[in-house]
Amino acid sequence: MVAIRHKSAQVYQGGPLGISITLTRLPAVAGVPQGFEGSASFHPAQEAEVTKSNTGADIYLHFLQLSQRVRGAAALPALDPLEERMLGMIALALRRHERLCVRDLMTHAELGAPATIHGRLKSMREKGWVALADTEDARRKQVQVTAPAMRYFARLARCMVLAMR
Repeated sequence: MVAIRHKSAQVYQGGPLGISITLTRLPAVAGVPQGFEGSASFHPAQEAEVTKSNTGADIYLHFLQLSQRVRGAAALPALDPLEERMLGMIALALRRHERLCVRDLMTHAELGAPATIHGRLKSMREKGWVALADTEDARRKQVQVTAPAMRYFARLARCMVLAMR
């Protein structure tokens, strides 16, 4: 537990259960000390770290719990499941240094009809997750992941690391 001292208060934060305790010194009345007034709080966000074990399922479930918080706090609007799948495909192609054009995405039948893919791609662009860049052929547009989307991936990676602890 970490103790923070101040003129009129002592705050204890942390500990294995995420408990915070605040003690405030009450002013003396007619030279008689009145004691302390206190409050305590429990931070359930840290509860999972106390109760998790290191089995594969527990690690994955802890990751899901952490990633839900990241998704809820994302700087960009939420994606639907198909858009998330498409974002993953786009990011993986870029990681492999492959150029991925809109037309390339539309060939993936598992994502749905070309009109569906195009509509979702437009939605993802409007939400700020992907951008389209020109290629040497003016008729083709390369799909790229935006910087905010890369920061989102970095936050998810931190969730994986935390889940493994």
